[in-house]
Amino acid sequence: PKPLLAWRLPLSLFHPAAVFAQVANNLVIGGTFVMVNHSAAEAEVARGIAEDVGLVCAGHYLYEAHLRPRIADPVLTIWHHG
Repeated sequence: PKPLLAWRLPLSLFHPAAVFAQVANNLVIGGTFVMVNHSAAEAEVARGIAEDVGLVCAGHYLYEAHLRPRIADPVLTIWHHG
């Protein structure tokens, strides 16, 4: 929740499981959900939540070529219904 705190958003708005459940509900059969995370650690947390709501990872890409200095490499993942 560091970004929420940095933006001064209340933690009561932080419900990632509900967001992922809504994504899974809105995703049509055969549809694709593309997610980009700020780091591999964040991507792993997101992966667990996504899998809990029935999404299946179709692939991921660790982006190591940066346009500007970064603390961690961003991760792009592609998801489908399970």
